[in-house]
Amino acid sequence: MIDLLKEKVTLLTEKITTLEQENANLKKKAAELEQELHGLRATQGRLEEGAENFLKFLFDSRQPVSLHLISSAIRTPVGIVEYYRDKLWDLGMITTGSGAAIEDYELMPKGREYVVKYVLQK
Repeated sequence: MIDLLKEKVTLLTEKITTLEQENANLKKKAAELEQELHGLRATQGRLEEGAENFLKFLFDSRQPVSLHLISSAIRTPVGIVEYYRDKLWDLGMITTGSGAAIEDYELMPKGREYVVKYVLQK
């Protein structure tokens, strides 16, 4: 009986080792695919995923929104959201909200077009 249990433990240990190796290989492959996706975005003239999330949130909001609300909604630190804001502003995709607080932002037609062309097509 003890020999049988030892054999089962050995088989289970081998199985765990195999699964851990497969898991490590899958994690490595996922990281490689993420890098490949990032490269494809750049070659297709796409924005970073976070900037796309920023635009999508404004698209869905349909009213001027503060950076802090955007940061919270897309679960991204305010400093990074400010970086996206600067990039999107320079590209003419966002503007300050009409009649809203100075720190509220809304989409420009170019930003709406980007969301419809690229983000909603996922």
